[in-house]
Amino acid sequence: MVKQTWEANPGNIEGKIQNLAIRLKEWNHDTFGCIFKEKRRLLARLQGIQRSLGEKYNHGLFKLDIKLQEEFNRIDDSLTGYIHEWGRLS
Repeated sequence: MVKQTWEANPGNIEGKIQNLAIRLKEWNHDTFGCIFKEKRRLLARLQGIQRSLGEKYNHGLFKLDIKLQEEFNRIDDSLTGYIHEWGRLS
């Protein structure tokens, strides 16, 4: 993405840097913004389900809780992977 953006924007170095900065901000938002938003949404759902299960057991909610926990862990693992990769590149 960096090479494509750099080469696709002829002109002076300042213009190339500005265009690259814009593309990197978009990439960051698309990649990490969506992950954090989904993680917050799952946490809220899990908290509500667990609160309901604390009041009264429901097998359907119990199964949904397990499914959402698995999804949350998958997202958390991918976020951890991005953070580790970022650290390696820095």
